[in-house]
Amino acid sequence: MRPSESFMAWFGPLVIIGIFVWVLFGNSTSHEIMCGKSETCFRDWVFGLSGWAAAAVAAVTLGALWKQISIAQMQAQDTFSIELRRSMALAQNTIRASQELHTWSTLFGGTPAQYDTSQAWTNLRNNIADVNATLALEVFTLFEREIGFPKRYHSVFMRERLTEFERAYGRYVDMEIIYVEALRDEVVNDWNAILKQTAAYSLECIAIAEDFLADCGALKSKYA
Repeated sequence: MRPSESFMAWFGPLVIIGIFVWVLFGNSTSHEIMCGKSETCFRDWVFGLSGWAAAAVAAVTLGALWKQISIAQMQAQDTFSIELRRSMALAQNTIRASQELHTWSTLFGGTPAQYDTSQAWTNLRNNIADVNATLALEVFTLFEREIGFPKRYHSVFMRERLTEFERAYGRYVDMEIIYVEALRDEVVNDWNAILKQTAAYSLECIAIAEDFLADCGALKSKYA
């Protein structure tokens, strides 16, 4: 509560009390009517009104407290709404990134026989970079920390998996091993296994995000 509001909350009752005291004791006519010949009139009236004064002060105080509680509730609701919108935006962004990741996982796979040209190996190098870049998006890290953590795989594991793949087979990919059939099969099959894990990770992220958005929708309806 601002100082001006606090002052006005007490100013009104004080003015009323001041006027009452003046009317009661400030002139002889009202004093004669209200007190007669009593010598303890002022004290009697003060004692008699003390309970009412306390009640009035309590009422003013309760009103101020109620106003403060109402303001605090509105501020809490505003904060909740802002955080809810932020979390919902994060879930929606995660769904979009996961859909992109799933698309890469579906399109980038292939049989060893398909890697029989230099262009195929160039494409593989580019595909590895695309998948790694998508997994490195901050949205997955925030999603796993703030909304839900996938049970089977997670973004750090998938990136480590790609790093291991590049460490193990990167030099062979650079050499475009199209004529070494056994090694080609090993590289391509491992790459397909990574894509399968990536696809599973993306689908689980989508499912978690959609469930979260459904829960958020229920909360918005409840507190709207």
